[in-house]
Amino acid sequence: MMKSKPLSKGAQDFITNLHAALKSLRFKKKRHTFRKADNGFYKIIHIQKRKFGDDFYINIGVHPIGLPQLITDQLQVKENISIFDCILRTRIEPIHMKQNQLLHNVSHETIDIPNYLSTIFNWFQVWASYENLAKTNIHSITPVLAVVPILQEKAFLLLTCFSFYNLKQYEQANLYLQQYLHCAVYLNTEEKELVFFHEVDMYMKKLVENAM
Repeated sequence: MMKSKPLSKGAQDFITNLHAALKSLRFKKKRHTFRKADNGFYKIIHIQKRKFGDDFYINIGVHPIGLPQLITDQLQVKENISIFDCILRTRIEPIHMKQNQLLHNVSHETIDIPNYLSTIFNWFQVWASYENLAKTNIHSITPVLAVVPILQEKAFLLLTCFSFYNLKQYEQANLYLQQYLHCAVYLNTEEKELVFFHEVDMYMKKLVENAM
């Protein structure tokens, strides 16, 4: 993973003010990342510098607690989740520091933190919900599904199965489990080279079968 670039003073000021707003909501801060475990989900807010200039992005993500990472032949059920581990992820438009600095000496004064928080928490409300995830379809979720294209269908089925499991709708969970298990992933479409997820498969089978 590439080492993150240092943030500008304006971005650091923004993080300081964002921290003040999020602290009362029980988000924990580590460097440029805020995280919280809430109602069965990890919620992540991550500040990332743009490649050029002093502007920066706000990346936000959610990941169901207990959902394994969809990785070949190993089981990772992470507790210390980063933005890059989230199965659902999006990016808010860049914050332009130079434009803000032209208006005020203290750049963060011109950044409407409540407005950004409103956008962030509206997104969390939609995607950090097992009820919503169980109802969504693959076309709706694809824009925020943080996996490579060949894994999109399998990740969707895994997430839907896990959502029904958490809703205690075990018959539906088992239905999606079977679809997940039979969803083949090919590394090379021409040579039909299969990719296997044995450890994740076994974990999910035990989870659903024990509940039933």
